[in-house]
Amino acid sequence: MWFEIWGSWIRVKNFDFYRQISEKFQFFRQFYKRISSFPGKFPKNSNFSGNFIKQYRVFQANFRKF
Repeated sequence: MWFEIWGSWIRVKNFDFYRQISEKFQFFRQFYKRISSFPGKFPKNSNFSGNFIKQYRVFQANFRKF
């Protein structure tokens, strides 16, 4: 009787590692596809730091008026 119980428990514990790894890989692969589909189209002549400095100077000029 106890052998039948332990035998069934052992059969339940035997699971497929390859299947679990492949399922996890497919799960994360869908997120990678979403991230990699980002176009990333930035203008080549963009100057983020220059725009920030200009805005900072305008802020300083407006702050001095008060």
